[in-house]
Amino acid sequence: MRIIKLIENKEKKVSLDSVQIQELSDYISNKSDSKMQSSVALKQISATQVFIHPKNVVGSIGLTNARIVIAPKFYDQSKVILDAIALTGRLSNLRIDHFDEGVFEKYSFLDLIFTVLVEQCQYLIKHGILKSYVNVTERMNFVRGKLLLKETYLQNYGLKRLVVCSIDDITTNIFENKVILHTIQIGLRTVSSNALKNRLITLYHKFNEVCDVSDIELPINFDPMEYTSKNYYYKDIHQTIKWILENLTMKDYEKSGERKYNFTWLLDTSILFEEIIEILLRNITLNNEWHLETQYPLRGIYPSNASKSHIRRNASPRLDAVIQNSIGASLIIDMKYKQIIGQTISTGDIYQMISYNHMLREDNFTSMMIYPLDNEDIEGLGNKLIHREEIILQHHNNNLPIMRIIVVALSISKLIKELMKQDGDRNIHETLKQYIADYFQSI
Repeated sequence: MRIIKLIENKEKKVSLDSVQIQELSDYISNKSDSKMQSSVALKQISATQVFIHPKNVVGSIGLTNARIVIAPKFYDQSKVILDAIALTGRLSNLRIDHFDEGVFEKYSFLDLIFTVLVEQCQYLIKHGILKSYVNVTERMNFVRGKLLLKETYLQNYGLKRLVVCSIDDITTNIFENKVILHTIQIGLRTVSSNALKNRLITLYHKFNEVCDVSDIELPINFDPMEYTSKNYYYKDIHQTIKWILENLTMKDYEKSGERKYNFTWLLDTSILFEEIIEILLRNITLNNEWHLETQYPLRGIYPSNASKSHIRRNASPRLDAVIQNSIGASLIIDMKYKQIIGQTISTGDIYQMISYNHMLREDNFTSMMIYPLDNEDIEGLGNKLIHREEIILQHHNNNLPIMRIIVVALSISKLIKELMKQDGDRNIHETLKQYIADYFQSI
């Protein structure tokens, strides 16, 4: 299978055949798959050449005889993005230390996730495959368990006369194990690494011996699942499986009379960035006089007699974060997952912050915008891991200040290591905390 390598937020010219172009176009235009539609742009320039622009996503897109692999831009090591996901609570905090920095050059991001799954499966096998009591009904020539008189009486007279009994039987053929086997089967169809595929084959044989997925209900629903002291050690792997299935889109097609499957798996790195910055801000505002509120609704912009339908049609925007001090002064914080160093802040970003301040009715007209730094940015700044600039917007008539924007750009990879406590240096934490303290002291 051909592997096509892309980097998020970077357009690339790619050669595809007509079938692959049509498949990719269908994926993007599919209204039911809003993530694909909003995150990948396609521009055809000839019969066999297209420009593909992945926007704030990493992952892979399955095509016939090809797979598009999208690597991250703002993470300097492969496992750092796994640590970022672990911080958000979506993925087990399992250490994956044996990947080199160029893993995205060889494999897809989905390979990384399934490697986590393999590690978790091996832990389960060492700990012991879970068994549980299930209630089964059987026809016997002697009474065992609970005798079901009604079922015994109503049984088919054409059959040999047996008693029907309800029995509590201990088995490994339970939901906890079935979802693992089901996901292993998906991994065998999606991963690109042959070494990883061999590990999945070994696990498939082990779990296939203990459970059967022929009767599993799709889509899989984890909501009724309850974890007790008996099955709690399955929680991490179920969390990984749930996350894989939530981000996975399957397309089936027929080739030479055989049913084939293509899998697309995309992770929204913009949302991931916002969640990581929220964790940073919570750490900064912990145990001091500041109060943090995330996804802050801009209240008060509707008339008091506005109907609910009017509010729904004109949905109020939400601020990424607002920090308030003890006297009620606020600092609006917006997070932008795009490159800023070496480029001017966009007019759209500026107007957005002016609008937010106006809707929040803030008098000091000061906001903070946080952007990620990539390796090239850090080298251009003399290896600084956090950078600060200030933009003052003035009225064109009287030169009075309209708004002040504090622009902060930081190394996301360094921040992840700080949050994971892999590095004793808390440079980004302390520096950003000082920026916020300086702002509140200045008003």
